[in-house]
Amino acid sequence: MTHAHAHADIDRPARLDDFGIVSGMRTRPWATAEDTFRAVGYEPYRQQRQFHHVREFAPPSWENVPRIRVVAGAKRIGKSFMGARDVLPLVATPETRGWIVGVTYKRAIKEFEYIHHDTTQTLGFGTLEDNFNVRGGYMFLRFAHNATAEVRSAKDEHDLEAEACDWIILAEPAQHKESTFELCRERLSEKRGTLLLVGTPPPDRHWLKKIFDRGQDPSWEDYWSIQIPATETPYPGLDEVAKLERELSPRRLRRDVLAEFIATEKNIYPTFEYVRHVDDLEYDPRLPLFWTFDFGAGHPWVCLWVQVDLAARHVYVLREYYQTRTSDRDNILAVKREHKATGWKRTEWNAGDPRAASARLELEAHGVELMGDESLRDGSKDRGIEKVQQLLDGEDGRPLLTISRSCENLIDECSLYHRDDNGKIVNRDDDGLDALRYLVMELWPDEDGSEAGLRWVDWLTRNAAALPSGPRVRSGA
Repeated sequence: MTHAHAHADIDRPARLDDFGIVSGMRTRPWATAEDTFRAVGYEPYRQQRQFHHVREFAPPSWENVPRIRVVAGAKRIGKSFMGARDVLPLVATPETRGWIVGVTYKRAIKEFEYIHHDTTQTLGFGTLEDNFNVRGGYMFLRFAHNATAEVRSAKDEHDLEAEACDWIILAEPAQHKESTFELCRERLSEKRGTLLLVGTPPPDRHWLKKIFDRGQDPSWEDYWSIQIPATETPYPGLDEVAKLERELSPRRLRRDVLAEFIATEKNIYPTFEYVRHVDDLEYDPRLPLFWTFDFGAGHPWVCLWVQVDLAARHVYVLREYYQTRTSDRDNILAVKREHKATGWKRTEWNAGDPRAASARLELEAHGVELMGDESLRDGSKDRGIEKVQQLLDGEDGRPLLTISRSCENLIDECSLYHRDDNGKIVNRDDDGLDALRYLVMELWPDEDGSEAGLRWVDWLTRNAAALPSGPRVRSGA
């Protein structure tokens, strides 16, 4: 080789084949999707067939199936099911690796359970390892043909920074941070792998909307997306959808049933973000426990279990009870049964709508006394909303309100509660938020929210020695 040629080689940009990697390499499934679906008895409906690209799985068109596919789907239409079934051809292929990534291990159970059942029971794949330990967070399958399927948690993103994957399912993507999506995308680069993001639409400002829009843009050749409203699926049926149209708020209907991305410019709590304000919480016996209520007949009757670290001014919502068309008596009896089952201590005191005289009397008849600030009668709703917003905003970038993942109704309300075009608060999707507001107003009744209420100060004085000195303990599940 002459010096000139050597110099040209040095200047030439590196290519994949310089490293023994075939450009555009992508694992080809050993079976077509249609053959695999037939083997497990899966008959996808029309939109699911579009998502699976079933007519393109057979060689030589497999390489043309979009690698990153996004589904914005209505609730209860089989989203987890279709995601798990989509990767079966790759799971059946030797030497492949795949992950199901949840915000926690528990949030990825559904997809793993479907894959576990299809492979070990229906298809009868032999396994070298078979672990389904939800509590320990270890869900892992290694098959005799040396393919693996496992659950990873996004709580520790370092756990997502190793190994090349052939496929990844990002379970309930609206609950994830964008950085988690980016890490998963990187893990697929070497093998040109498949990434599935299948879930209920998040608010319009969420990062997932950007990824969905890529799927609608032909210039993003690796991306593909689809909206699947309940009205175009067999589930839950058009008769039930007609009932939901009468019963749900318009915004909840648009998101949960019609699978629309909801714009947020009129949201009352615009800074609420799932990844900042939702976590797995444990009951802490060192902190005071409260019940706070919002009473309803046509609207849900709500009780929240709340703990507060007043030293840090941090509010933790641990549990929720939502029920409609049930009497005050039956509701409070149900709340007391649920509380007894938790094994938690008695509440220190309780809050609720001070205007609901009959409901308050019913609770008092069952030994549940509610504190009620008379100032809440004077049209102070905006002041209470402002206090909750202050907790969401937090201090120094750290929120002061954390909601347990189990409180799905309250979490939904944080995204759906809004004002109409005239700036008036829409009295829907606010029942749990009203209950939270009543408690916050009891704890911090002054204008700027800096001073605690008298009852709160009295409790602190009596219990100062028992108060925690460190951060709240949270679960690692």
